[in-house]
Amino acid sequence: MTETRPTKTRRAPVRAPDESSATTHVNEGPPEESPLDYMLRIMRDPTAEDARRDAMAKAACAHISRSTETEGGIMNTEEFRQLMENAREEIADRIARLQAEDE
Repeated sequence: MTETRPTKTRRAPVRAPDESSATTHVNEGPPEESPLDYMLRIMRDPTAEDARRDAMAKAACAHISRSTETEGGIMNTEEFRQLMENAREEIADRIARLQAEDE
């Protein structure tokens, strides 16, 4: 019996964006932007699709996690822990202020 190979499908040609379009795209960012900065920018952009924002959040978490495991990464584990602690304190302060306003 002979084996059949899967057939190759042709991709549609990629078209250049219409230069007359005046819309701003989410992908536009500074050229020196790091991959992590890009992921965080997309994640925080309310005009981006929710699925894309979720994917960027997951990718950013994985990126930070991998970076903290290595010595030459974005930050060492202690720096990351300090950032997280500062963020927790800031959130707790905001919650306390909001609760005080409600009373």
